[in-house]
This record gives sequence, C-alpha cells and structure tokens, in this order.
Amino acid sequence: MLSFLVLPWIRRRAYELSTNMHICLGLSTIVVLWLHLRNRFHLDGYLLIGSIGLFFTTTLIRIAYQIYRNWRGLAVAEKTKKLEGAVMLSFSPTRPWKIRAGQYIYLRIPAVRLFSFAESHPMNILWWEESNTDRKTNYITVLAKVDTGFTRRLDSCQYNSLRIILDGPYGKPKDTGHYDSFVFIATGIGISAQLAYLKELIMGRDRGQRLRRVCLIWQVDEEGMFQQDTPQENCNLIPN
Repeated sequence: MLSFLVLPWIRRRAYELSTNMHICLGLSTIVVLWLHLRNRFHLDGYLLIGSIGLFFTTTLIRIAYQIYRNWRGLAVAEKTKKLEGAVMLSFSPTRPWKIRAGQYIYLRIPAVRLFSFAESHPMNILWWEESNTDRKTNYITVLAKVDTGFTRRLDSCQYNSLRIILDGPYGKPKDTGHYDSFVFIATGIGISAQLAYLKELIMGRDRGQRLRRVCLIWQVDEEGMFQQDTPQENCNLIPN
C-alpha cells in the first residue's frame, strides 16, 4: 500500500529519477533471479533469458528509431510563448511524418542543464502544420507542464533556441470518423491533448467528413493559460 502512495509522489517530483529507478530495479531483479535459479538452462532459465533478450531487443529498436529520426541533423526548437505553469516549444523536424491526434514524443535537450542529454521527457503534440503535397508535417508545437527538475530548468533557460533529440511519435490515435458530434472536457494543461483532436476534426471536415457540433469545456486555474487572442466562447457550433 505504501508503494502505491510513494511511487506516484516520486514520479511527479522527479520523473527522470523514477524512470531510472524502475530500470535499475528491473535489471537487479533479473540478476537476482538468475543467481537463485537452480536449473538455469531448463524452462525457468529459458524464460528468463527470453525476457532479457526481449528487453535488449526493444532497447535497440528504440535507439535505432531515434537515430532514424535525427540522423539528418538535430532540429532547433524555439520557446515560442510564455505561459503560466507550462512551456511551449515549436520546431521543424528534420524527418517529417504524418501526425495523428493522440500522438506524443520524447525530447532530449542537451543545453538545458548538465547531463540533460541523458534525460528524455514526454511532451504532447499540441499543434502542427502540414505540407500541401504529401501531408507530412513541417512544423510542430509541443506543450509540457512545468514541474520540478527538467521542465522547470527548461522554462527558465536563458536560451530561446535549443537543439533537440527527437524520439517518437508514440501513442495510439483514436478513430473519430464514425461520429459527427463531440464534447471535449479539459482541465489546465490537459487542453494539449484536446486541441490536437479539434485540429484533426476541422481538417477532416475540410476533406468532406460530416461534422455537426463540437463543444469544448476548458477549466483553467490560472489566467496565464489564456492568450490575449483566445476566444471566450467555450463551444463552437458548426452548422449543417
């Protein structure tokens, strides 16, 4: 019971520490199990060897994926807007792809602080712009909540242009083509996940998808989350 209370608290306040602790504990568990196996080359040992092989295979695939995304050169991200409690970055990926709502990426930003090149942080894809020819994105905006550690250092970083190492995209997009009415509810930074779906719905409408009504309800606790040009209406009615 204590672990269910302590581990989320550590994760919220020290994301990178929590991630590395999980990796170290997992590797330690494998080592201890191997040392305690009586028959290392029977069924139990083969299962453990298989799990080790699976771990290293997925790790190599992820490393290869990062190399594929960045081998043409590191993209340059710009801190575009100052928000209360959030940091926003915009960049042009060196290897574009077709973005879907619901996707997110991991970023490594070496210039933020010492050893930050080894820190990988998830960020929601807030908005993007597509090429008219192949519909691959040529400009991406991501958003992350400012907490302790890396994100706070990123928010207060003196540099507005930062080299990034891109990892992704990840996430499973949801198919919205079977519906014509939507209600989105978000609180604070959670709007980053909803806006991507709103953009995809509008793009689908322009391509002929039936869309009758979209309602967005967004609760914010800080006025700084609003931009000066943000409309006050929280529902957008689309006529038949």
